[in-house]
Amino acid sequence: MKARIPALTLILIFMVAGAVTAGVPCAGTSDADCFGDGASGCNPSTNACVCPSGDVDVIQVSVTIRDCYANVLPGRTVDCYPTYNLDDFCFCPGVEYQQGTTDTFGQVCFFYDCFGGCAYIGFTVECEGIQLISNQMWVGSPDLDATCFVGIEDFAMFASAYGGPDDCCDYDCSGGNINLTDFAIFAAHYGHGCPE
Repeated sequence: MKARIPALTLILIFMVAGAVTAGVPCAGTSDADCFGDGASGCNPSTNACVCPSGDVDVIQVSVTIRDCYANVLPGRTVDCYPTYNLDDFCFCPGVEYQQGTTDTFGQVCFFYDCFGGCAYIGFTVECEGIQLISNQMWVGSPDLDATCFVGIEDFAMFASAYGGPDDCCDYDCSGGNINLTDFAIFAAHYGHGCPE
């Protein structure tokens, strides 16, 4: 009889622990991925070109929240914000910090389009005490000085890069030297700023 009491106790402990973690967001089974929409012609899984006016690529952060048993969790509030190299970016009002609610599939998407700068970017996602870190991707923009406006300072920076290799000014993601195609893209965005 004494041998059964510890065994029953252990079974009850595991049952209670399972009941406690079911329905609770779990970082080990949830995920967050960022990618571009490819509008610029860049590889959407690794590169994007953005403009403060939001008229090039849109970076999407796709989130799925699950419990530790991999069950999706609908109706959960999720916060999303950029991390990595924040000093290298300028975000238009209302773009940087976003909040959403998971759908019936435990998913929510966040869209980042109105910002400028040049560096690797990734995103942090928080939901009920768990924190997820997305993959990173390279982002370039005609707003090279990260002021949320494409102006004369950006033109001077572009002009100094013209003819040579420069990841920040390679708007067509050709991986080569900065050329007339990149200049045409820069010129099309000159004077752009945050939407009103």
